Amino acid sequence: MSLIDKIKPDFWDESFPTEDSDVRLFDYARLWKYGVIGAFSISLLPLIIMFVLNHYENKRTLEGKMMRPIYCYVTDIQQSISSFIAHRRMALDYIAEDNSFDELADRHRLDQVFTHLKSAFGEFLDLGVFDSKGIGRAYAGPDHLGGPNTSDHSWFRETNAKGFYVSEMQKGIKGDRYFIISIKHGQEGRKPFFLKAAFNGKTLENLILSKETINPSFDAFLVNKNEVLQTDSRFYGRVFQKSRLPDHSQSGKHLFQELVDESGRSISLIAVPIAGTPFISMTVAPRDALSSGLFSLSGSFMGFIVLTILCILVIVLVLVTYLIGRVYSADRRRVAILHNLQYTNKMATIGRLAAGVAHEINNPLAIISEKAGLLKDLINFKQEIPHDRCLEIVDSIQSSVSRCGAITHSLLGFARHIDVRFETIRLEEVIKGILLFFGKESEYRRISVNVSVSENLSPIESDVGQVEQVFLNVINNAFAAVEDGGRIDIDLFPQESDMVGVRIEDDGCGISEENLTHIYDPFFSTKGERGSGLGLSITYGIVKKLGGMIDVKSERDRGSAFTVTLPIERENPDSIPEEPAGESFAR
Repeated sequence: MSLIDKIKPDFWDESFPTEDSDVRLFDYARLWKYGVIGAFSISLLPLIIMFVLNHYENKRTLEGKMMRPIYCYVTDIQQSISSFIAHRRMALDYIAEDNSFDELADRHRLDQVFTHLKSAFGEFLDLGVFDSKGIGRAYAGPDHLGGPNTSDHSWFRETNAKGFYVSEMQKGIKGDRYFIISIKHGQEGRKPFFLKAAFNGKTLENLILSKETINPSFDAFLVNKNEVLQTDSRFYGRVFQKSRLPDHSQSGKHLFQELVDESGRSISLIAVPIAGTPFISMTVAPRDALSSGLFSLSGSFMGFIVLTILCILVIVLVLVTYLIGRVYSADRRRVAILHNLQYTNKMATIGRLAAGVAHEINNPLAIISEKAGLLKDLINFKQEIPHDRCLEIVDSIQSSVSRCGAITHSLLGFARHIDVRFETIRLEEVIKGILLFFGKESEYRRISVNVSVSENLSPIESDVGQVEQVFLNVINNAFAAVEDGGRIDIDLFPQESDMVGVRIEDDGCGISEENLTHIYDPFFSTKGERGSGLGLSITYGIVKKLGGMIDVKSERDRGSAFTVTLPIERENPDSIPEEPAGESFAR
């Protein structure tokens, strides 16, 4: 025996048809499957909901914790650059306040001021003074980065309009990069003048690099509003190149977006504009670097979920198997009781016919007694008995004995409880054998019983005991329904190619329409205390078990017609059904 056979529950094979499939309540294997799936699903639903909610909550929390340093980093860069620009502006404002235009227009004085600025702030490249018309009046520095008349230059227009200006990154004559900070200074009663200073472009890049303490897979750089790089980027281009980042919105406000770059990586993009400048601070972080902690935590939680699911599955299997086993045991007991009721009903019907059988036996017994007395008298009073006369008396006695034997044999055939056995049956012989028990009742009550058999009626292959009980119940009901002097017609005929039909029609009391739908219900009877309500219920179950059908047509006070249709051959000839456990109770 294999391991599967050892652990397989008793009810598992009930998923296949058995001899009592028509009376059992469930397909137990299918019920077990549905029970396991249903209980498992209901048990898992809260767990799945909890896992999903936990996953997204952890994701939100972890991403918040991981994004917070990045936001701080971006904000730090923004503040550093803003602070750098503000300090340089303050330095220019201080120079303009501390010196008059004429003093600054003196080149020697401007060179001294530039030297002090250079020593204090190493990133100064040059310094220029411009009058109110944008004409350069003095210059200090290695190169002349501004012409004598700059009134048409953008820096001059922006500074004259706003009082302060920061340019985008510029490319110098030697290929170096720089940017401009300019201010407008004016005193009451005097014309304004302008100070313009150029700064080393690498200063801003160094500010960004000095803050780079996070994951080396991150990238931070500056762009302008046209997404032209103002500092070098690790992954998305060099300074003065168009950024290779995917298209994203630019609203002039803080921006956070999740994108897929040209290499197929999922990235988080954070853009923070730096107020008062054309620069936008950009930080790019790969999503896998951000979510690595999430996946680690989710993996641990997933292990817990898997272990919990396995425990739930084991518990569900054990409980459902136990419960279905209890239902199976209860249903098997119910089936055994129904079989006992079926046999008891058959015995009750035979008991009802016992009086008629007694009358049938009394007649041949009286003949036997009479002939035996006659034979005795002949022996006592005559010395010589005619041989022919003796043979005649003995033949009469033997005939009466044979008649008694046939009656008792038929009665025992109906009463005995034998194993189910399929054999070839001629229905007309079964019907005639049953009518033998109703002979005296039909004679006494003057009931006309007519049997009509079709010439081409085929024998059937079925269980003779169950077929006898079907027709015994139906004919018994017909006799109970008709009045004295009534009529019962029994027709046997072929139906379709593989079925035969038996119609039992009477002119009795009939069945009302409201009762007609309940006649096959157990314990439903229209006979009051005289009926058990099991006859037709058991009959219906037997007919369905044998693969046949039973149909009824009836009208109140006009009689009923029951048609029983049985197959000529049984559906599964290779399987011989066995009696269910518990049927021996009725023996």
